[in-house]
Amino acid sequence: SQGPDPVVIDFPVAYVKRPVPPAGEEAVDARHLLDVRVGADLYLREKAAPSAVERNVTVQVTGGKGDVRDVESSWDGNKLIFALRLPLIEDAEPEDQPTWNIWEYDRTTASLRRVIPSDLIAEEGHDVAPHYLPDGRIVLSSTRQRQ
Repeated sequence: SQGPDPVVIDFPVAYVKRPVPPAGEEAVDARHLLDVRVGADLYLREKAAPSAVERNVTVQVTGGKGDVRDVESSWDGNKLIFALRLPLIEDAEPEDQPTWNIWEYDRTTASLRRVIPSDLIAEEGHDVAPHYLPDGRIVLSSTRQRQ
């Protein structure tokens, strides 16, 4: 029943939420960068409090069946960048499955976009571990290099 502290500044919190693995399933090895754990999405709360409303910002593209990882915020906290893999295609060959792509969420406009807009170029390789540079550009790891 106590009101918020007028001296404390609330900050939003972003996190990846995924289902608990079934009992007996092997633990995920973080060294395997291209593995997929179906059911992960990026969530945002406007403040770091249990009472804050939780909002799923990636469900519109994953349908709850994709995977999200490597979340980082911009210096001002208005943008989030992360790796997202769309849901796997049933009975498709491994080379025909969606790849990991870099996505960005803008909190000020509530817009979600893939950093590489072209489907053909985005699917040429796996892109993970994005980070903002001080000048706003993005650095990432990729499997695109062919030589």
